[in-house]
Amino acid sequence: MRHIAVSLATWTAVAFLTGAPPAVGQTRADPQAVQAPAVPRVERQIASLQRRLRITPVQQPQWDAFAGTMRENARQQEAAAAARASRPLTLTAPDNLRAHASAAQVQADAMARLVPAFDALYAALSPDQRAAADQVFQQFERQALRRRAAPAG
Repeated sequence: MRHIAVSLATWTAVAFLTGAPPAVGQTRADPQAVQAPAVPRVERQIASLQRRLRITPVQQPQWDAFAGTMRENARQQEAAAAARASRPLTLTAPDNLRAHASAAQVQADAMARLVPAFDALYAALSPDQRAAADQVFQQFERQALRRRAAPAG
């Protein structure tokens, strides 16, 4: 169960972060043009997941806590992405590393908040719903692995 929660946390964190800064010599693209804002995207993800897990009225409190955590993470990660997008491209190498460390910390903090919320939801799910959750997050993991293995281009 912890692996699934970590996969979920990883998926949501990766889905909300805008990614690495451009390489030296590149110009920073408008973040809005590159990727849709995290908050509307997370609403679609929440709705899809709720539908796929068939959340019942009895499970609604755990679902609401989990979805609320996803929303708050999206807001915080969107704010962090906006701050990254506004920084100059002329950062020194140490400043660039610090910026990456800061982005990784935002992601780690999001995971730390999401895992217990998902653990509580997962505990409230029926065996069939848990199997559906396992399948959904295994798909997320496979997609993430394919993205990491794909050649950059």
